[in-house]
Amino acid sequence: METVLYFDIDGVLLNYDDEPKTMLLDGRLQTRLKALNLDRLVCVSGWSDIVNSDVPPKPQSIQKERIYDLLKAIFTDRAWFLYRLQLQYNTDQRCQYINLTGNWFYMDDWADQFFTDAYGSKAYSQHLGQRVLLVDPHAAGEDILSWLDTRVASLCKYPGTG
Repeated sequence: METVLYFDIDGVLLNYDDEPKTMLLDGRLQTRLKALNLDRLVCVSGWSDIVNSDVPPKPQSIQKERIYDLLKAIFTDRAWFLYRLQLQYNTDQRCQYINLTGNWFYMDDWADQFFTDAYGSKAYSQHLGQRVLLVDPHAAGEDILSWLDTRVASLCKYPGTG
């Protein structure tokens, strides 16, 4: 079973000034994600829609490069990141893509709204802090690292649980 991380960008990996969150730099985030053996990194950020809005549309490989350009200070292993990156569009409905029967994780500073809209408040409460991280947009990324080190790491060891 593949392991998938769904992620937003603004307020999650970048602060609201479009700067990388400092605790995610120097390979801190990338090292953890590599250790978790994630199969896919699914960008559900509005940035997916933005890079897909060119007329005429750019190939998806170019769109993925544009996402990488935003995040290259965090993901220094370009090939690893681009190989796993998948872009999802229609990001106002970003949680509809999550396969709840798979081994999935989702981090977003709007997780409460988007996950609840897709699956209801009971499912949100059930998965909050486990498979869903409501990211603090004003933090430096320590909440993400802590979640990956504790909850995600334990669930990745036993795929399909939780």
